[in-house]
Amino acid sequence: MINADTSCATNKFTMTQPAAGGNCQTGGSAGNDLVYAVTPQNGGGTLTAALTNVAYADPLIEIRSACADASTNLEACQGSLGLGVSTSYADVQGGSTYYVVVDSFGNDSGAFTLTITLN
Repeated sequence: MINADTSCATNKFTMTQPAAGGNCQTGGSAGNDLVYAVTPQNGGGTLTAALTNVAYADPLIEIRSACADASTNLEACQGSLGLGVSTSYADVQGGSTYYVVVDSFGNDSGAFTLTITLN
């Protein structure tokens, strides 16, 4: 579990709808963003990234296979103030690095708790 805040971050990433369509709708991503690299060491499975305790409106979360390339968006989802948001990608391979991008729909920023699990 990671407690963090996007208030002091910058807006470097643009989110796009995953190529496969994804399970959730996403919009623009003009807010400040933070990125976390995750490299499962053993086996594969489903990577889930969940935001809770979100202190800003319209949080976005995305899982990518390449940090700076929006076209590698594997899964993304948009939530709402106070309710948080989660997204999962089921085809994770051990030894590969995945990037979890925390962003927001508008120019919003603030505190959140990020939990990343692999099942």
